[in-house]
Amino acid sequence: MSWPLALYRRLNHIVWPLEDGVSRRVVLLERFVIFVGFLVFCLHNEVDMHYCLANRKDINKMLTGMPTYLVLLELQIRGFQLAVRKDAFKRLLQKYYADIYVTEEAEPVVFARIQRQMLATRLNSVVYLMALLNFLIVPVQNIIHHRREMLYKQVYLFDNTKLYFYIPLICANYWVGIIITSMLFGELNVLGELMMHLNARYKLLARDLHRVAQHLLESAHPAEISAKYRRAVVHILRRNTALNQFGEQMELEFSFRIFILFAFSAALLCAMGYKAYTVYFSEKH
Repeated sequence: MSWPLALYRRLNHIVWPLEDGVSRRVVLLERFVIFVGFLVFCLHNEVDMHYCLANRKDINKMLTGMPTYLVLLELQIRGFQLAVRKDAFKRLLQKYYADIYVTEEAEPVVFARIQRQMLATRLNSVVYLMALLNFLIVPVQNIIHHRREMLYKQVYLFDNTKLYFYIPLICANYWVGIIITSMLFGELNVLGELMMHLNARYKLLARDLHRVAQHLLESAHPAEISAKYRRAVVHILRRNTALNQFGEQMELEFSFRIFILFAFSAALLCAMGYKAYTVYFSEKH
């Protein structure tokens, strides 16, 4: 397992499936944590949206909080949709590691090529982790300036600066940040690895078929070539069918979340573009 997936597994207990053979108590505990996590996300959605509504007459401030709200809402939909479909995701991962994953020992050249193809995604993961570490600056700034600010643009319906409110709320801010960040780079790496290894398997099929043909032409008796080649093609086609079925499983697993990703990305782009437009003209005039 690559290091981004290992981090995704460790940091995001909401979406990553449990291992086989866990006790009933662990299953119930996980469901309770998912339920509490959903409530925490709902709280953050409410206070983020309240910030936008409270500043609706100041378009610049409202658009400052809008991207955070859109990302939060998007990740809540994607994350908890995956949380309720953990069993299907688990079966997909088990199928992937059992039949699709190309190991370094079996195919070192192909494995090295996949790692090069995934390099950009790995670098993207590093950027997300650096952004997560940047959250640690906020408590330092709060101490220096004697403030009690949250990590995000939020407006609470009560005095959240009181210490007995502030400590659990800032901890919830950090937890939500970890879940969102790990989801952003984790699912990207999962999808990337599945696609790269599946593509490699298709290329290995073509290579194996070519090798079989070459071997038969060089060593088989002319009268036996047709029958042996037919058996080889049938075997290759069965492997191809299995790969196609895995591709269909991937499509079923990721299609909804990718749709949500693009839909909210479009909304986020509109919000950021409009903010840039208003800032430009406000400075100009």
